[in-house]
Amino acid sequence: MGIKTEEPIARADTGAGIRKKELVSIHQLHEFISKTDEQKLKIHYNVSSPIYQKTQDADFLCNAKVLNVLQKNGWSYVSCTGCNRKLDKVGNALRCSKCVSSSVTGVVKYRVELAVHDGHDEATFVVFDNEMTKLTTKTAATLILENGNGGTRDDIPSCIEDLTGKQFLFQIKVTPFNFSSKHRTFTVSKLSEAYTNCTQV
Repeated sequence: MGIKTEEPIARADTGAGIRKKELVSIHQLHEFISKTDEQKLKIHYNVSSPIYQKTQDADFLCNAKVLNVLQKNGWSYVSCTGCNRKLDKVGNALRCSKCVSSSVTGVVKYRVELAVHDGHDEATFVVFDNEMTKLTTKTAATLILENGNGGTRDDIPSCIEDLTGKQFLFQIKVTPFNFSSKHRTFTVSKLSEAYTNCTQV
């Protein structure tokens, strides 16, 4: 790729957004978000400023090893078939906060949180449905059916646990969602084992 990790990370200095695919470390990912937070503070909390209105997306590559699969938030969610948002449970019914419909249909999808390490720093990477389906070769709904009565969506299936110890080249998409103290996870848009020769521990 000819990309050096020592090169400084491009910052979201304009409202137009950045679309880079630099190979970076986890430290540099955290640094990118911190610098963007600082930039927002310089606007003096003026939320009408264009920097708050424009999308500030950036794409990076990060080579990291999976330390473990985090269980706190489970590994799946029920998604709205209309807009892919997570459905809220209201009583015995499911409701979509975006789609205004009395008959909302849901489908189970992956949302897997991975604790990863690049040899120096750690982070939480979140992998969603498309990439997890490729990795496991099964849909989230299929895994739940296979677990049967002996498992719930909170029990991590073995094919997901098997990611522990493996190394991947992650493509990370940083969006405004990441630019807050409440959300310090990084969304994985793609991942590949092709660039590593690490075997499962």
